[in-house]
Amino acid sequence: MPDGETALHLTFDDGPDPEWTPRVLRRLAMHGITATFFVLGARVRRAPGLLDLIGAAGHEIGLHGDEHLDHRATPPDVVREDTVAALATLRRHGVEPTAWRLPWGRQGAATLPLADEFGLELVHWDHDTHDWRGDGWDDQPESFRTDDRRGGIVLLHDALGPGATRGGCDNTLELIDRIAVTHG
Repeated sequence: MPDGETALHLTFDDGPDPEWTPRVLRRLAMHGITATFFVLGARVRRAPGLLDLIGAAGHEIGLHGDEHLDHRATPPDVVREDTVAALATLRRHGVEPTAWRLPWGRQGAATLPLADEFGLELVHWDHDTHDWRGDGWDDQPESFRTDDRRGGIVLLHDALGPGATRGGCDNTLELIDRIAVTHG
């Protein structure tokens, strides 16, 4: 996964989603952008063909979990079961992830030992767009809306996870367009 030091690297959490992931993929293709998708195993099992679409488009597939568990608030044995289940699902589809984005970025007691055991690099973000709550381009900080060439890892969503307050992903599509124009 690119480190985001010299350019922005877009990442998408909480998918795949049958309605929104294909729309996000089309928008990324329109701009020639390659991203990383941190997927949930439970959602992959409900729509397995989407994992193939993501991979075929040249995007990296990373682990987000099986369900969307808060590692801080979940017992270590449950976090382990969740991680093992998600990895098994991805491996059945020929995906061996090396990057792991934790739900809400929250690390718990089991997180680092599991990352070491399974050879997963924990990936956080430099800029959270808050697209999950409906934030658009004008809601982003001025420093992000200008082409300052600082780079960074950008958090977006191709599905609605727990706590999401928006009605869809239209604002995410707008953010992709504006990022491509401003930082492209």
